[in-house]
Amino acid sequence: MTNRLFVSFDLPEETLEFVTNKRDEIYGIPNDVKWEPDEKLHITSKFLGDVGEYLTELILDRFENLNLHSVKCEFSEFNFFKKNNEFKVLYVGIKNNNELLKIQTLVENECSLLGFEKENRTFKPHLTILRLKGNEDFEKLNKFVNFKIEQSFEINTFSLVKSELKPSGSEYKILKSFKMK
Repeated sequence: MTNRLFVSFDLPEETLEFVTNKRDEIYGIPNDVKWEPDEKLHITSKFLGDVGEYLTELILDRFENLNLHSVKCEFSEFNFFKKNNEFKVLYVGIKNNNELLKIQTLVENECSLLGFEKENRTFKPHLTILRLKGNEDFEKLNKFVNFKIEQSFEINTFSLVKSELKPSGSEYKILKSFKMK
């Protein structure tokens, strides 16, 4: 049996609350958009794909022995990822952070040692807050373009997460979280 897995950097609850409140303040009322729920907000470190149980245990063992330190981060702005020149994802970006990049590299290297292919794209840490379906009010969403958001926070855990695809959307289950010192 396999599970669809990814590695996430987890954010404090008060930080997620801040993002949600800022998002609602910018978007306004009526707030009729299907936002990503707070429990799904995270920074994806590494998408692993379908992973068997034995390899999952190896990943957990490797991560258990990582000696990572917590890292202070800061948001940069709301913005959109586009595909074929169409808005597809609304996200909150994270300012460039060498410490977070070092941690990301360590996670990437650990996964590589277990046979996972290294990512070719540059790591762009962000929180996905909305996956656009095409029926959203773009006049309201346009307010988010390059909207600066200044808030610092500390990442002190990372997790191995199972993502289960369902007709209603994906559901996440944390298999294990790891404290960063």
